[in-house]
Amino acid sequence: FKGGDVIHQFSKTSAFLFDKTGTLTEGNMAVSSILSFAEHEKESHLSTLAGMEQKAEHPLSQAILTYAEACGIFIKPVENVRVYRGRGIASEYDGHVFLAGNETLLKEFSRCELSVEEEKAIRAVKDKGETPVLFTKDGKLCLLLGIRDCIRKNAKETIKHLKKRCAGQMIMLTGDHSQAAQIVSDELGLDAFYAGLLLCFKICS
Repeated sequence: FKGGDVIHQFSKTSAFLFDKTGTLTEGNMAVSSILSFAEHEKESHLSTLAGMEQKAEHPLSQAILTYAEACGIFIKPVENVRVYRGRGIASEYDGHVFLAGNETLLKEFSRCELSVEEEKAIRAVKDKGETPVLFTKDGKLCLLLGIRDCIRKNAKETIKHLKKRCAGQMIMLTGDHSQAAQIVSDELGLDAFYAGLLLCFKICS
């Protein structure tokens, strides 16, 4: 910032809005856990999932592709992939309907009724601060992946510095679920956060 007037206005700012992924966190997401509900088909399901994720441009997609490649999984050339921003992806391929994304996507398609045990597993992933990615085939949950990002090394000090310079609130915006957002918010000492936002709502904010 240059100029006394700019610094003066800066000190009167009422709120600072930060996007989580890539701003407060490194943005280098990685698969940290994976649970298969059909162990004998785990490799085949992961191959299909990776093939779908090739068609999407999202940090979660890259994390899944990197994981599949590291495991030496063949990536299927999946076709007819549709991207649903902020929810996930879908494909009608090889006579089956595949979904990969969050619980909102599954509800929109009404394709999957989760069991008590499956819902418990999803909550466990969220409680660890991981982002869950659900992969279904013809309405049945096949894979549950937990994906994690790391907080930037200088993020906490930057927030502290801003709080000393102005009285504004430090607010985080994220498309992630509330449990993951809460963990980052607590770690950085933020004043508030808004979770589960689509990109259009972040821009409006």
